[in-house]
Amino acid sequence: MELFDSHWYASQVGDGIRSADMIMHYRRAGKFRGFNPSPYFDTNWYANAANIALSQVESPIDHFIEFGGISLCDPHPLFNARWYKWNYMGAEESSIPPLMHYITVGWRQGAKPHPLFWSNWYRKKYLSDDSDTDPFYHFLVEGERRNYDPNPLFSVRWYRSKYYVPSLENSLKNYIYGGHETRDPHFMFNSTYYRSAVSCDNVSPLEHYLTRRTGVDPCTLFDAEYFSEQYNSIPGAKLEDDLPLLVQYIESSRYCDIDPHPLFSKRYYFGRYSDVRASGIEPFEHYMRFGFFEKRQPHPLLDPDHCLDLCPAARGRNPHIRSLTMGLVRILLRAAHGPRIRRRGGG
Repeated sequence: MELFDSHWYASQVGDGIRSADMIMHYRRAGKFRGFNPSPYFDTNWYANAANIALSQVESPIDHFIEFGGISLCDPHPLFNARWYKWNYMGAEESSIPPLMHYITVGWRQGAKPHPLFWSNWYRKKYLSDDSDTDPFYHFLVEGERRNYDPNPLFSVRWYRSKYYVPSLENSLKNYIYGGHETRDPHFMFNSTYYRSAVSCDNVSPLEHYLTRRTGVDPCTLFDAEYFSEQYNSIPGAKLEDDLPLLVQYIESSRYCDIDPHPLFSKRYYFGRYSDVRASGIEPFEHYMRFGFFEKRQPHPLLDPDHCLDLCPAARGRNPHIRSLTMGLVRILLRAAHGPRIRRRGGG
């Protein structure tokens, strides 16, 4: 796979330039106009990373091949050269730029270009019939535009919609470089809650969670121990040691009827709300995205109006989360064999 991609370059400059003239066009004009010679190479990003002025080098991509790649300058905001080399390259490959290793060998072996892009997961989910396509290349060229997710805990469609990400901007880049300071990557990932429990150093909460294995779950409505007990009771089922439990819950929820928490019942939620059944959305996903705003009841023992009566200051927030922070879980579970807590004035 060539680093200079003529088809990609032509999609930016149009049909007026012959293929044989594209490299020269890039050197003389394209680099100044923000044109990129490959989906893997962001001209302006590399210039900043390598601390070079575009007017002082004939070709930024040639500079990268000769100098920047070996110096571990990132060629693209979603390619982490240092992280890649640390995880996938041996000492005998130290003279090879990590990006070139990825393009020639790495992607076929399932290597990740960045901690937040899961190549094998993406291939299995979106490219099952096209095994000869690099998942990362596909994501950059068309996948992100189609709302394909880079990992199980980054929802492109949800993130783009919630935070009004411009259509031409890559949502994952938006999150990694600034967005993570105030934004959540997924409707089940509460960054504020996660940060309150662990120090994320200089990385995003999502990267920290997926790579550090702190034992802290980023979703207050997910009880890892409760999920593990249910999953392990399934004949033949076995949890994966190297995969966060919240990820395993999300993946298994498509085919297993397992509740994420003692006070969220999928069966009850489906049975109570026929429109949720008709929507085809997984019950817990529906509750996290819509249900709690609509004050829907997630469990027979947990009534949203009653929780808000106990704490009026919590109005406008998720009553289920509020109940957990107030310690009502223990109270309600003790009452499990008694009468259901009803809404005031209700029958």
